[in-house]
Amino acid sequence: MMQMSADVVQNQILWCKQRYDMDLQNPRTIHFVDLETTHLDPVHGEIIDICILTSKDWGKTLDNIYCTKIKPVHIETADPASLNVNGYNESDWADAPVWADVVAEVSQILSDGIVCAHNVLFEMKWLTHHCYRITHRHMCTQTLAYTFLPLRSPSLSAIRDYYKWSHDDAHTAYADAYDCYLFFVTCITDPLPDVGVL
Repeated sequence: MMQMSADVVQNQILWCKQRYDMDLQNPRTIHFVDLETTHLDPVHGEIIDICILTSKDWGKTLDNIYCTKIKPVHIETADPASLNVNGYNESDWADAPVWADVVAEVSQILSDGIVCAHNVLFEMKWLTHHCYRITHRHMCTQTLAYTFLPLRSPSLSAIRDYYKWSHDDAHTAYADAYDCYLFFVTCITDPLPDVGVL
């Protein structure tokens, strides 16, 4: 697998910082996305929680929040380990829509712009499998954390510890998408940390 050098990632962040500071007439749309699923494999699992935070001005403001639980229809194929992580239970999902009810809206929201997620390849794998046509453009905040923060692990949990952010509601789509958004904005507004990994 090809890995980006620290210089390449730093140039990407500097590019974003320049645009954040500019008054663009047509700034890029970024969707900060998190999914919770019943399995690690999209062929066997289902999306059961999704949050999409959309910004049209490089994160200065959030223009749209789409967030919903999704009732699984084939819970028998679920991996118990995945359900343990996201806290699925029938009662909390009792009134949730099924995927067929939301796929058109999700696909429309993500039809253009940039998908930004923590370990974005996971989100893209699931979204391209379960959605209609969506944007192919994406950015990964896990890569930013790996490159710029002195952490043994670039996990969202480690980032929360590093910045002393709350762990409340971790592994819910809204909390994880919001902290992904918050970390991205931190990267392009704060001075860049020294590159290095312990």
